[in-house]
Order: sequence, then C-alpha cells, then structure tokens
Amino acid sequence: ASRLGRGGSEMCIRDSQSRDRRVLRSELGVAPFLTAPRAGLHLDRYGFGLPHVLEVEPSELTDAITVNGRSYRGRLRVDFTGDQPLIVNEVALSEYLASVVGSEMPSSWELEALKAQAVAARNYVLKRIEPNSMYDICDSQNCQAYLGMDAETPTTIRAVEETRGLVATYLGEMITAYY
Repeated sequence: ASRLGRGGSEMCIRDSQSRDRRVLRSELGVAPFLTAPRAGLHLDRYGFGLPHVLEVEPSELTDAITVNGRSYRGRLRVDFTGDQPLIVNEVALSEYLASVVGSEMPSSWELEALKAQAVAARNYVLKRIEPNSMYDICDSQNCQAYLGMDAETPTTIRAVEETRGLVATYLGEMITAYY
C-alpha cells in the first residue's frame, strides 16, 4: 500500500487483489477522475503505471472521496481493465441506505414515510447481494438511486437508524420490496 498526502490528510491507495468484497457499481457516462479532500490526488483512465485494479480510501472515516463532483463515504475500487473504468463504492449498509432514502424520495416527507422507504430499500439491497459478483447493486434507478453524501440528510439518517435491523417478511422469508 502506498500513501499519498498533503496538508495533514492522507489517502491510502493499494492493489486490491487481496480484497474481494464489492458493494456498489457507479455507472458514469464519462471516464472518471478521483479526488480526495486535502489530498489532491487525481487519476485518469490511463493510471500512469498504477495497478489495473486499485482501492482508494480516506485515512479519516469522516473524509469523503469525490468522483466527478459527487462525494462518497467508504472506499472506492477502481478497475481499469475494461473499456471504461469500473468504480465500485464499498460503504456501510446504514450509510448507503441514508443516501438511497434521500435519493428515492424527498427528505422533507414525514419521518414514518422515510422509515418505510428505509425498510423497503434495506430489503431490496439485501436480496441482491452477490458475493461472487463485481458489485452487488448499481446506483441508478434501474436498481436503487444512490447519490452518495449529497442525498443524506439528518432525517434520512434518522429513518435508517430508527429501523436498523428491520426487514419486511412474508411467511418467514424476506420479501423483495420495490418501493
């Protein structure tokens, strides 16, 4: 692993061959570049001798990683082996759900409606986890809208926290909840 840093903040970049968990694919229409707050790192699709697959994570959990102007929590896996870079965001389920709830419906709606959406979104993503896949779920409306930190609000975070661990079931089986 190598560390790049400037101004008291650093970001870890490492070859990701030792990790195999993938959570979320970003379907970007343009070749992405990456930045990290205060670290000043920029990568383009050519990689300049970097590994074909690498992981980028901030050294501080409170920092975010920005891809094409959108901020994300967790770590990013960047795979340069295809025609277009594949970006996978590994993020905690609760942080992911707080963004999905805010991406799928207005965060100004009643808390109980946001909580219902949090349960539905949790069911939907948990039913789609594929351990052997490059990623578990896409970030578009084809799967679940996921706008990263921009969609998180205190009310979406609260809705996820107040429903932590809750899933909808029928006859003892978790249902597929679309909305």
